[in-house]
Amino acid sequence: MVTFWESVQEHEEYEEYEEYGTVRELADLLRRLHWLEEPESLRLPFFDPLAKVAASLEGLDGISGEDRKFLEERAASLGKDYDRLDFVLPFGMIHGDAGIGNILRHRDGHAVVIDLDGFALAPREWDLVQTAMFYERYGWHTRAEYSEFVHRYGFDLMNWPGYETLADLRETDDGCLARSPGRDERQGCRRIRPAGAVTSHRGGPRRMGPVLVTSYIVSDTYKRRRRALNTALEHAVVAGELPENPFQRTRRKHVGSNDVVDRRVLVNAVQARQLLTAVSYVGSWDRCRGRRLVAFYAVLYYAGLRPAEAVGLRLSDCHLPDSGWGALTLRETRPVSGKQWTDSGERHDRRGLKAREASTDRPVPIPPVLVSILQAHLKEFGTAREGRVFGNERGGVVGSSTYWRVWEEAREYGLPPERVASPLAGRPYDLRHACITRWLNAGVPIAEVARRVGNSPEVIHRRYHGCIDGHEEAANAKITKALEEEGDSA
Repeated sequence: MVTFWESVQEHEEYEEYEEYGTVRELADLLRRLHWLEEPESLRLPFFDPLAKVAASLEGLDGISGEDRKFLEERAASLGKDYDRLDFVLPFGMIHGDAGIGNILRHRDGHAVVIDLDGFALAPREWDLVQTAMFYERYGWHTRAEYSEFVHRYGFDLMNWPGYETLADLRETDDGCLARSPGRDERQGCRRIRPAGAVTSHRGGPRRMGPVLVTSYIVSDTYKRRRRALNTALEHAVVAGELPENPFQRTRRKHVGSNDVVDRRVLVNAVQARQLLTAVSYVGSWDRCRGRRLVAFYAVLYYAGLRPAEAVGLRLSDCHLPDSGWGALTLRETRPVSGKQWTDSGERHDRRGLKAREASTDRPVPIPPVLVSILQAHLKEFGTAREGRVFGNERGGVVGSSTYWRVWEEAREYGLPPERVASPLAGRPYDLRHACITRWLNAGVPIAEVARRVGNSPEVIHRRYHGCIDGHEEAANAKITKALEEEGDSA
């Protein structure tokens, strides 16, 4: 086989003159890449970060037995944590080593991606972790740069609970690669070296090791690290290494959580109906790419289901009377995990409901409008394999990349041009947020809303307290009345 390479820059020895792209351009390129569909003829491999770390450990040389044991134990622990992750982005093509160092400026000015040998199929979160680490752990990107990356890509990995695990895996792998034999000094300086080593960044040396990041870390990151440290200290007390846990004597300032729903993503009733209609216009009439998913999005909006719960919904779980309210009894979810990570070898895992025992279910009453939509859907499309209500064109499980792509196209049909670029209903999951907010504004008690959507009342109150209409006006009216009664009127 003969391959031909094209230099993206003018000079043959481009490493002496290379110009990198920006974090903004990295986000744009990743977003475009992640929305591409994998050509079946390409037959990309499945990316396994655990196998990658194991291979890096095999290639380690020149370290002590104690250090090797530590790294192997760390990799094994991270492997268990990785297997428990619940990925939220669509499963599909990734670059595999997406970072600012693999974005070069072409001779005509635009940015291009290089080092394509790591292309594979995997959770898209892996392509985002390097940029997040460069900001949060090493301080190589500024807050403004990372904020721009999040804005352009549309997802903040650091707000996802699995960020720490992915970052630790990536850090462990990079540390092993830096010590692998056969890597020259210039190659080594682009990898993470042992603490205390010096590496170059943008023309100046930067000492690796503990990095002081002056910005606040996200709440989930702080809580997770504190829990891990507290567990280690408790173990040290049990093992007799410490007389007591020093955390028990410390008091920390409690900071309010920012984990609230952004009101800008919420659709009103008219916008929701327009978007559901727009879904039916996606794709050709014969293939029914959009039409077969209208009811899928409808259960998110009218019943508050999570997308993975809707994917696993079966006809036997549905009570659809000819008139009045119906009910859905949810029993399982079908999140995308990848064939390598499921016991069955299927791409979609089979799990119980979130935050519940595997054998429990959750009944959800559904309004007549949703009953009619589901009846029409079943009459036209029937059921998919295993009696599922929703399926793809071949009767298989609806993939997350499928319903994400259809929703992206539907937003362009159903929203005014100036709203397409806004956060309004930017994700299918935002329909669930709109449903919960609608119920709360209708006066449904928080405990009942929590029961229907499978959350705790505390979570509902914390995440949606800013989305309930009328409370601010009522409070203002009471304050105005008190002011007027005491003579403080304008």
